[in-house]
Amino acid sequence: MPAHLEGHSLPVNSVTVSPDGRRAVSGSYDDTVRVWDLETGQCLAVYHAGAGVNSAAFSSDGSRIVCGTSDGQMHFLAPVNFPPSSPPIITAVRLWRFGEATKQPDGTVLPVPGRRDDHLTCRCLHCGKLFEPPEPVLAIGMEGAQVIRKGLWLPESAYADPRLLAPCPHCGGALKFNPFVVDAQASDPRIPKRAREPTR
Repeated sequence: MPAHLEGHSLPVNSVTVSPDGRRAVSGSYDDTVRVWDLETGQCLAVYHAGAGVNSAAFSSDGSRIVCGTSDGQMHFLAPVNFPPSSPPIITAVRLWRFGEATKQPDGTVLPVPGRRDDHLTCRCLHCGKLFEPPEPVLAIGMEGAQVIRKGLWLPESAYADPRLLAPCPHCGGALKFNPFVVDAQASDPRIPKRAREPTR
């Protein structure tokens, strides 16, 4: 009997089965990517992409998911920690914004360079909205990132810090932050130190 995977609220544009045949990934106009357990029909994870998802697929070894969205972005995801933890774990990152080409009156197309966001942000896994993490989370995350850049492991105690638990400012959903941030700008020697520091 055919199985019905229910969860998307708008039409689905793409469905791909993992190499081991156990899971499927789907992308939809509802701005989400969903990972499914094909044996149970359970939705294992939801990723809010911020725009309609045109395509989503597993890598050949099943260790990554890549999706493309209607705003020209590509997202690379690591399908780990299934089923989702409670509360869900998120990471503060500095996003890269791709530039959009502009057409001049004479028909010349001028490319607009991309840029990094001014602030570190994260996306709530409950409502899908972006927000700036609380100051204590940023402080812990910046310290953790420095440790990782030195090639060292963070101790287990770093992940147990109660200050990493905070609600989403939009929907109030419970969230847990990783004790590090992902910020390529902070390690770029071409950028002045003042520009690397989080805005307070």
